[in-house]
Formats: sequence, structure tokens, C-alpha cells
Amino acid sequence: MKKPKRILAIAFAVVLIVTAAGVMTPSPVQAYQLNAVGTAWQTGDAFPTTIQNGGFETYYQISGSWSGTGSSQGATTALTVEDIPGWNTTDPVGDIELWANSFAPAALPGYVQFNSHSGNYYAEINAATPGEVLYQDLSTTPGGLYQWSFYHLGRGTNTNPNSHNIDVAQIYLASQYESGDSIPKGDPQPAFNTDYNGYTNVETVGGTGDTDLTMLQAPSIDRGANAANPTVVTPNDWTYHMGYYSVPEGQTVTSYMLYSYNTASAGMRGASGNLVDDIAWEPIALPATQYIYVGDTPTYSGADMTSFVASGYEAEAPDFSGFPKATPGTYTVNVPIDLDDGTTFVGDVESTIIVLPVLTVTYVDENGAQLTNIVDSSNNAIANPTTTKNSAPASNPSEAYNVTTPSAVITASGVYYHYVGLYNSGGLSSDTLSGNYYATDDTNLDSYGNPVLVNRNVILEYEKQYALNVEYVDPSGNLIGLAASMALFSDGDSYDVTTAVPLPGDIVTVNGKKYTYQELYQEGSPSGSDDPSGTMDSNKTVMMVLIPVANTPTAKTSSSSSSSGGGSSLSPQTGDTFSLGMWVIALIVSSAIVILLAVLWLMRRYRYKAKHAAAKRSA
Repeated sequence: MKKPKRILAIAFAVVLIVTAAGVMTPSPVQAYQLNAVGTAWQTGDAFPTTIQNGGFETYYQISGSWSGTGSSQGATTALTVEDIPGWNTTDPVGDIELWANSFAPAALPGYVQFNSHSGNYYAEINAATPGEVLYQDLSTTPGGLYQWSFYHLGRGTNTNPNSHNIDVAQIYLASQYESGDSIPKGDPQPAFNTDYNGYTNVETVGGTGDTDLTMLQAPSIDRGANAANPTVVTPNDWTYHMGYYSVPEGQTVTSYMLYSYNTASAGMRGASGNLVDDIAWEPIALPATQYIYVGDTPTYSGADMTSFVASGYEAEAPDFSGFPKATPGTYTVNVPIDLDDGTTFVGDVESTIIVLPVLTVTYVDENGAQLTNIVDSSNNAIANPTTTKNSAPASNPSEAYNVTTPSAVITASGVYYHYVGLYNSGGLSSDTLSGNYYATDDTNLDSYGNPVLVNRNVILEYEKQYALNVEYVDPSGNLIGLAASMALFSDGDSYDVTTAVPLPGDIVTVNGKKYTYQELYQEGSPSGSDDPSGTMDSNKTVMMVLIPVANTPTAKTSSSSSSSGGGSSLSPQTGDTFSLGMWVIALIVSSAIVILLAVLWLMRRYRYKAKHAAAKRSA
């Protein structure tokens, strides 16, 4: 019973495999699906990045037929765009004319057997209607440098009575062609330097001898002796055209358009002539994006400013002179691309540098004047202005800025200042202490699609303050200690520290040492003590002269635990002179007495219990 089941399982698996193979292998026509406008390029959801079917070797004969003419030894056919993957035409008939190898059209007054540059097939730019273009749409990177190229063959022969004995084609590269656009669209592209590799196949301008690099020539073919002995076209008879194209900003789709300008067999913009083969489009160098902060000078190399450079080429360092580094934004930078000989320039890549904003914090006085030589309360120097580079790249400009709480008191050039708030006066306007770098919000975008960012400038206003110090000094004016902490006052404030000044002869203790107060130090002299009360119009120092005395107890004393590092108030500290050591000794003695008394009580208690127990046993 198991064997039939196994056979059925194997058969079922075979059917699945065969069915899957049939589904996964499309018919030739299904290999290229049509997009909404009927072009045959599409192999996915995006346009291709390189020319598809550039040699016309792939076709699907849905309509039309191959046919010879007269003494034809090969054949031609006009196929619709659905028949030839990759290609489209503006010809209203919708045909693309393919030629096969060995075709010798009898209609030409000569004997020529035409062959492709490579492979078996090639195409004529116009099939039926003059003045149209053969084209493809390509995905391109804005700012990228690409190379276009194709092989070109004239259809006429040198016995043709047409005096203009060449075919002339042009290539147009522009944003995506759409119905209703001019034909051709954009500007004709010049071939690369005529001096490079001896390239001379371009048209002269009006008989002046000057070359027009956009007029791409294909000389006519010499006629054969007779039909039995035609001239056989070889790959060497085809003319190679090549040039470079920098994709403009925002152009993500580029139409590659071939245009028949003139034909030897049919004249200006004729429908007969300009054969093409092996058409190509390749990226040479692609742009990169780099970042700097406002005020920085970019120093990026050519390699830094490109994301890709094809073999045989090299990127040179951009010229950053005059770069607008002072303003946040997105800026284009031209990156020269050379052949790897280091001297032959072929084109530019348009890369971008995004200048990121910065946060600047400036300290000013009440008049808006910038302060100098600033030190905070911890004696740390503060640069003014202070610039902080904490902004995020424009691709994700979500980072906010934040100014830490400003120091309440600073000194600038030795003068004390007190923080008042943000300064907004006299043409200066401060940003808030915290926020973001958006000019308005994250929907305000520049031409590159990046949010518009701005520098932030926070201006901190500080008001000048005057310091009042009350000090103990020796008879020579040297500091012994502070009677109270330094106090700050605004200009014009009143002060009064008379209560902090002892009477002559009073005993003052400073840092454990006793002193006798004598008088204010050189009161009234420029280097002497200020008055104990008055109006603050400058820094004030009240200086009290002390003389060391013996450590003898007295009923009338003053003490200070202050040091040269500062005190806590403007009132002097007072109290007796009983030392801490004496308190400790007294505590130890008292504790010992208590312990002794407790031991004696416990011993007495023990004896009493022992005596009482002995009496009971005797009874």
C-alpha cells in the first residue's frame, strides 16, 4: 500500500516543477512589458540606467515582415515600438526600421552591401516620417557626468547626385520627453574634442572651416563595380561618435534622442539615412554630498566629492575659492573629471556641500558692548563669542540647540557682572536659550529638498556690579582673613557694614588665632580702607587692622572662622573662647564617672542578693 502512495507523491512533485518552470519562463514578447505610454523599455518599476538593446539584436516580430528590394541580398523591416525592446520613436506611424546584415538596397544608385558594426542588426533613425527622433528614457543622477556614444553609417553612395555627400545626425539629451514637447527636445550635444584620437567626423559651419561639434557626420560609401561585386561594408566603415553630458539639477530621467539632421540620399531631415548601431550610455562620475559648518573652509579632495568614478578617469580637487561658507544652505560644487592621463578634461560633476548652522553665544553689557577677558565663578575662562557646532546634517535636521543656564556672576577684564537676561536692543536680537535650527519649520525646503536652516545667536546681557569686601589685615595691609563674604551691588546702591567693625581694643578670633582690633587701615588714602557705609560707585574694601595677642580669656571678644577664601555674611561672628579640646576632655571625664557609679551600684546589688540568699538557706 505504501508503494503506490510514494509513486503518486513523486508524480505530483514532477507536475509542480514543470508548472513552475513554465510560469518562470516568459515568452519573448512577455520579456519586456509596456509602460503606460506604450514604450518597450520597462523591465521593472524604474527606468534603466544604461541603454537597453543598444545593438538592436533583440526584437519580437509582432507585426511587419522582412522584405528585400530589387537585388537585395539581405532584408529590412519596419517594426512597431512594441517589437523592439528598449526603443521608442516620436514617428507618428510608430515604426522603427531595422536592417539586417548583407542588405543591398537596389534603390540606391550604387552597389553597396550594408552590414552592422557588430552583431546582425542595426537601425535607421527615421523609418517613415522626417524630423522625428529615435530615443530611450534613462534614470540619471542629477549632477552626474555620463558618456554617450554610438556608431554611425551613411546610407548614400558617392555617386549620389546630392552635393551634400554625407549623412549628418545629432544627439539630444534633455529631461524626459513627453507628448507635446518640441522635437527634438533640448539642445544638441557636442562630440568630444576633435583633437582627441584624431576625431574629425563633424560638420563644418557654413563653409567657414569652423567645426560644429553637434553635427555628427557619416561619410557616404564608395559604390561597388556592379551588383555582383558590391562594396561590402565592414565595421571599419562605421564612424564612432562620443561625448560627455552633465545631468542638470533635479533631472532624474533623461531622454537620449537621436535625430536625423541631413541625409545624402534624401536631403535635409530626410527619412532615408543615418544608420546607427551599438548605442551606449555609461556613468563616468557621480556626485557626493559633504558637510561643513558655518565658517569652515572646505578642503575635500576630488575623491571626497564623488561617489563613483569609472576606470580610466580621475576626479580633481574642486576650486573652493569664494565658497559661501558664511551662510547655512546647500551649494553646488563643480568637480573636474579628467582622463587618467591627468591633463585631458572631459567634464564636471556637480556635487553638493551642505553648510550646517552653528550656535553662537555672545556676552554683552547693558549697552550691548561685547565683554572681554571673561572668567566664570569657578575661575574658568569663557570665550566670547562661543561657537558650538552641535547641529545635525540637513538630511536629518532634528537636533535642537540648548544654552546651559548662564553663570549668575562673571568677571570681564576684572570687573564683576551679574546676568540680567537675553539682550534685545540697539539692533541686536537674541534667539531663545533653546530651540531648533529651522528657519521656520521642517516643511520649509530649499531647491534641493533640504530643510532651510539658520544660525542661532543667543546674546546674554550682563550688568556691571561692584564688589564689597570686608577684610582683616595686619598693620602692613596684608590679608589675614575675611570678616564676611563678598557682596555685589549695582551702581548707585547704598551699603552699610558698620556693625561688622569692632571697637578699638576688642578681641577678634580669626581661624583659631586671637587678635586685637586697632583701626581701619589707612582710612582715606588711595590704598587704604573705604568707609564702612556709603554709595557703591566702584569696588569697595573695608580693611580692619588686627594685632596678634596672647591667648588669654576675656569677656569681650569677637571671632571669625573666615579665611582668605571668603566668608558667609557681612556680620562678624561672636562667641566665647572655650576650646573644643576642653569640651572633649570634660565629656570623657563625665562619661568615666557615670560608668564607675554604674559599676558600684551593680556590685552592691549583687552583694545584697547573695546575702539574702544565704539567710534563706540558714532558715
